[in-house]
Amino acid sequence: TNYFEPKMLGQGGSVTIPSRKTMVKRLTAAGSKMGMYEYDGHSSDKNANGYIDYKTVPVYFIQLPHSTDDKVYQFSDNKFTPHFDSRVSNLVADNPALAEKIKSKNKEYFYAFVTEDKHQYNVWWNIVTEYNK
Repeated sequence: TNYFEPKMLGQGGSVTIPSRKTMVKRLTAAGSKMGMYEYDGHSSDKNANGYIDYKTVPVYFIQLPHSTDDKVYQFSDNKFTPHFDSRVSNLVADNPALAEKIKSKNKEYFYAFVTEDKHQYNVWWNIVTEYNK
């Protein structure tokens, strides 16, 4: 079953999104200390024939630990990159083992500024899952 929640989508990422509360799909359990969400963004490209191809692209968001508002942030938000290792390890400093994995750039818990989407997703999934244990 999919669960949707209204969230304020942070504007600091690479995909343009609505700047109002928007329904997003929750990917983590209800009441998680750190949440992960999915929103269906849209992109368009001109194809070789000059027609515009529209497609839906999933955009993923993180709700920071200890946040009291409904704001969530794109993986590419400047809260996280550049310097992912120091910025994100500070966000999870109350979990020293996890913070150390991020700081030491363990590839399962770290990505550089430009990284393929699937790797970013996996890194965040690992961080969120471990943080919520």
